[in-house]
Amino acid sequence: EPPAPDQGDALRRITRAKLRLLQQKWADAGGHGELVNAWQVHNPRLEFLFHASERDFAKALGHGSDAIDGWHGTAEENVLSIAVNGFDPSRWCGQVYGAGEYFAKDPRVSIGYARGGSFMFLCRLLLGQADVDHDWVETCKYYVIKQRDSRVQALPMFLVQFQESSADLSQALRAVKSRDCEDPGALAGRQRGGLQACEARRDAGMTADTTRHLWVGWLAPELCYRDNDAVADDVEAFLRGHEVEQVKPERNGARIGAFVLLGRAIGRAEFQ
Repeated sequence: EPPAPDQGDALRRITRAKLRLLQQKWADAGGHGELVNAWQVHNPRLEFLFHASERDFAKALGHGSDAIDGWHGTAEENVLSIAVNGFDPSRWCGQVYGAGEYFAKDPRVSIGYARGGSFMFLCRLLLGQADVDHDWVETCKYYVIKQRDSRVQALPMFLVQFQESSADLSQALRAVKSRDCEDPGALAGRQRGGLQACEARRDAGMTADTTRHLWVGWLAPELCYRDNDAVADDVEAFLRGHEVEQVKPERNGARIGAFVLLGRAIGRAEFQ
């Protein structure tokens, strides 16, 4: 079983593209307004225990458990603890609809559970057997997840900020960095493109009459320590004058390149 992460490593910044996907998920579930920000939960221990519970359910039920997304609002002082330790059954007490963790299908329901705060989790839930491993509360439109027998049925995936905040948690999250590549060490000296930007293949060319697909590299090595948005910005600046539809970074050891989809096809003359 992997160890729990440190508080400073449990949350990671996400790219603009992933934030757009979360915004769509928020709106589809009934959320109003624009998300202010979001972070991805990085917790190998909880992922390990969640997948172990998946296997337990498959064995007990004779088939895989249904899995859904659920929103969970909580007081801001609980956020980092949940990101590190998950949901703690020992803290359940005085719950109206029975012991368990409460997750809403509509994030507007979860806002009330944030207790005046600005954050909530988007979680992946294993439902297991109805009325045994979970209850559905029709009047409130949420699931009560039981987490019986030490199973981990709720995996926090993302923390979203749904309104502006100047509270302590908001200040702490501003310091969260994007995940850096591992220190390349001596590898940078051995890999062409690990120490400075250069042509990946000097004989690279274009054989088709036109294309919308390019590979660019090797890029400046310092981009290895930047997030995907920074790589996309660098590539778009390099291709200024061409409409760039999508940039997908390729991280290869101590070097970095990028696959590019153009909005308009170019010919051989433009490629040169």
